[in-house]
Amino acid sequence: MALSDRKYKILFDCDSIAKAWIVLACQRLGLGDPDLASVRDLPTVRDLSAWGNLLEQIQDRCWRFRTRQGEGVLLACEVQSRPDYLIMMRLVAYASGTVVALDRAEHFSSRRPPPLPCLLLVYTGARAWNPPGMNVLTGGRVSNPVPLFPYLYMDVLHGNFRTWDLPKELELMVQAERTRTPSALLTGNFPENVAALPDPHTVRALVDFMKLTMIAWAEENVHDRAIQDALHYDLRKVTTPEELAMAAQEYQRGYFAVKEEGRQEGLQEGLFQAKVDLMVEMLLPAAGTEFEEELRLLLGDERLVSRLDVNTIVDLRIQHGADPAGLRQAVRSQLGNPGLAV
Repeated sequence: MALSDRKYKILFDCDSIAKAWIVLACQRLGLGDPDLASVRDLPTVRDLSAWGNLLEQIQDRCWRFRTRQGEGVLLACEVQSRPDYLIMMRLVAYASGTVVALDRAEHFSSRRPPPLPCLLLVYTGARAWNPPGMNVLTGGRVSNPVPLFPYLYMDVLHGNFRTWDLPKELELMVQAERTRTPSALLTGNFPENVAALPDPHTVRALVDFMKLTMIAWAEENVHDRAIQDALHYDLRKVTTPEELAMAAQEYQRGYFAVKEEGRQEGLQEGLFQAKVDLMVEMLLPAAGTEFEEELRLLLGDERLVSRLDVNTIVDLRIQHGADPAGLRQAVRSQLGNPGLAV
């Protein structure tokens, strides 16, 4: 199973996170309030032998539930890690196939209507993408741009969710997906925010989700592969927010150590300036971009630069990462200039 699929299976298997998806869909699609006690998992199309292998790649999870207004709803969720030109048609086929399969046992009629099929497409790809609508796929013969059922599209990496009122669990999921460095993980207080959740199963699910995200960093570039190869901290054994924070700290030390080593190997001249540039990069933006000019002035003295190293900077960021003014003052003190204005 692909890493991305494993990550989202962890979320779908967690009861409170599954219900967060349902709450979000009902809110965004105007379906009313869901009766969360009525939620049931349905078999996905890949489990319905009548379809053979035609739809074996469709659908990651499907939930059936009732709203508090008494309406039946079927919410089909697909996670897509890369653009798929025919995804709209595949989603329509999935929803239709599920309702037809349910009809074999329940015999829907005007007096006993089927659940309303609704679709949730979660896109996690690295580049922004808008799925082509049914009007495009049918050459304009179908005017509806969406899949003919109530439909919610979520581009996790690129979407603007400020007005979505995301449930806390999904807000943390988005933060995890958008974290690209251990520094961002720590300064965004992800471990602390996860630890504050009341349900221990949700906490474990989000820790595992973030852990797999960090493991996937090694697939992105040679620096990250070198870091993970050199780590003495086994990411696979992380199970708690506290262990996740410790792993991120170790990863951060390795990240900058490998980067510094690479720069020194690649430069025969200007090593001092390369070291200054690395330190500036490590401290910004946690210390605030307005600090850059002053920081470079302080680091212009080689005797002062010797007072800072990778581990010292990481320790200062861990202590003051959420307090830019405090971090600036700590750097000044470390460099022997505590009296400078904040």
